[in-house]
Amino acid sequence: MTRTVGEYTTRSFWTMRKKKLERLAAADRPFALVVQLLDTHGMDGFLVPEAERKFGDFRDVVREQSRMISKFVQTVYDTPGSEKTSVLIMGDHIVLANTLYDKLISVPDRKIVNIWINGSPKQGTMSPAPCTTFDFAPSILEFLGFRWKDHQFGVGVSCFSNDQKLLEKYTPEEYQKENDKQSEVYDKIFRGTK
Repeated sequence: MTRTVGEYTTRSFWTMRKKKLERLAAADRPFALVVQLLDTHGMDGFLVPEAERKFGDFRDVVREQSRMISKFVQTVYDTPGSEKTSVLIMGDHIVLANTLYDKLISVPDRKIVNIWINGSPKQGTMSPAPCTTFDFAPSILEFLGFRWKDHQFGVGVSCFSNDQKLLEKYTPEEYQKENDKQSEVYDKIFRGTK
């Protein structure tokens, strides 16, 4: 049995991604393939029916999600032309409330995992300065080989650059204060308020 999401099942989703990857790679043109996984969202997450149940809790969801990502990355590198393929695995936030949350918050200094494979600039050239989510857009563009004068895109600065980042310009408290500001225009456009 597999999970049905709209018209797709878990297995068919991965089969479709693999076929799309093969089709894009065969065209011998630059391309981007974005795959988003949300199985670790929600209190219990979602564990595909075919997954091994080793722990009987949320750890199985994380374990299966990791297995799927690993399998897909291996599929990428088994595809002809993979030597020219960059892979970016990004976490969007630290895991939120779930059935193991009490154990997770006891772990000091939790981090969001981001893995950059085979890009330009190469691994190991990332600035040691702390980066924010605003810095991801220019970092991704530079990782994919785009170049421009000041490494800035919007308010973010590429994490591959030695240019001053937001958390070097502002203290974490100042950064949070600026980030928390309200905008009447933003609320009107994106929240539909008057």
